[in-house]
Amino acid sequence: PKAQFSENIQFREGQSLATIKGKENRKKSWVPLMRDEQVIEYPVDQTTLTQRYTQEAVSFIQSNKDQPFFLYLAPAGRSRVLLGGKS
Repeated sequence: PKAQFSENIQFREGQSLATIKGKENRKKSWVPLMRDEQVIEYPVDQTTLTQRYTQEAVSFIQSNKDQPFFLYLAPAGRSRVLLGGKS
């Protein structure tokens, strides 16, 4: 299925909706960041993923604190730093 793009999608690396529709403009290492079924950033800034996943998890916990829930957070960590963030 084709991904839907969020109304406030953040494009990076000079990309736009027009440029990503052409397959020749895509790089294999560029992946989208999605929330549910919508692309919210393309390509994703991989140096901030763990921090952003954690923030999203904390927000989910705060929103659902009064009811039972299950949250599984497994960030895609590496055994060595390949994409180090500033912090």
